[in-house]
Amino acid sequence: MTTTPRIITERLLLLALDAETLDAWIAGERGRLSALTGATFPEPLAAPPLMEDALPYMRDQLRANPADVGWWPWLIVVAATGEAVGSLGLTGRPAEDGTVLIGYALYPQAEGYGYATEAAQALVGWALAQPGVQAIRATIPVAHARSLNVAARLGMQRVGTVHDDDVGVLGVFETRHAVGTPLNRPESHSAPQSHSAPERHPAHGILGQ
Repeated sequence: MTTTPRIITERLLLLALDAETLDAWIAGERGRLSALTGATFPEPLAAPPLMEDALPYMRDQLRANPADVGWWPWLIVVAATGEAVGSLGLTGRPAEDGTVLIGYALYPQAEGYGYATEAAQALVGWALAQPGVQAIRATIPVAHARSLNVAARLGMQRVGTVHDDDVGVLGVFETRHAVGTPLNRPESHSAPQSHSAPERHPAHGILGQ
């Protein structure tokens, strides 16, 4: 039986989500979701902002490729309370050039506590430790100061600009080095390589839109 990847940081527990867990989240089944994650969720039960539309796509990707758990969404949980405060994740296995896209979304009441930076630092470290990963990339609206600050704390450098029809101008940021390390990663193991990276889901590639 495959162990679900998890990462423990100073304050947080990051849990890689599988297709069954995402299905419970999409269906709004609080009891099943809490049983699968061990976490409590805000009322009313919903995905964090920007995540709701992406969840079915990610669930379907994980149904088709169960071994890809860890390459899609992770749940951010406050270790001391068991409270889910948001989600972050990648958009699949690395592309041919070794890049992986990262994004996050917090519940509004969880913003301003440094959870995004702490969680993203840990996931960047996990991803860069996986075979074939050369760089972590994020796209950020150029006017979104909070997300730009998170990128800076991750050691990301701006490497370009793209345009999104819904969001507008996005800066492309990249890092090839992990900043900070989790306290403990007992079950955070290297995911097996198998197939080429699936199509990216654009809604999940924006870091804190």
